[in-house]
Amino acid sequence: MEKLYRTTDFDFSTLLYYEKKKLKNLEGPPNRRVFVFVDDGTIDELRLKYINRELLVDPQGLWNATKAIKTLIHGNL
Repeated sequence: MEKLYRTTDFDFSTLLYYEKKKLKNLEGPPNRRVFVFVDDGTIDELRLKYINRELLVDPQGLWNATKAIKTLIHGNL
């Protein structure tokens, strides 16, 4: 059985999407989405690096991930 990770944090969800974590589902209304990702065992480590500002990302890639997540929020999954 796959382990799932749920979050309402838009910015962290964007990072997970950027890091190629599988988005399993979106739950809730568009103004309070719960993002459901498949946890491959690396999400806790990413979360810690995110909180401690220790991540290096490609700005254009992160921007593209942000646009994609916004499209998913306001569209259909």
